[in-house]
Amino acid sequence: MNLVEAQAEASRAERTMTRVSAGQESAVLVAVEFTGQRRRLTAAAKLARDTAALLATSESGSPEAASEVRAVLGDLDFDASLAEFEELARSAGAEIAATLVLRRAKPDAATLVGQ
Repeated sequence: MNLVEAQAEASRAERTMTRVSAGQESAVLVAVEFTGQRRRLTAAAKLARDTAALLATSESGSPEAASEVRAVLGDLDFDASLAEFEELARSAGAEIAATLVLRRAKPDAATLVGQ
């Protein structure tokens, strides 16, 4: 172990001791995104998406804005859920050490997330 590694290890140990003495927990968040089974949008969700795309087009004057809005709104569900998950951990007093995202095509019947 060289001097830089030793200093980094000492710094990590000091931060860990500080968190332990302060009562702060570390958390590793694990999220699962199922990519193969997209839920179909309800009529209200389609209307909201199309309205947002129309507003973006009218404000920017660019037809490409509508497709950008539709692309962003299509991925909003998972990103919003992950942000909420992280905020819940922080509000419980945890320091988020890492966030792991497992992407699966579909839920595994026996274990939900696979082996």
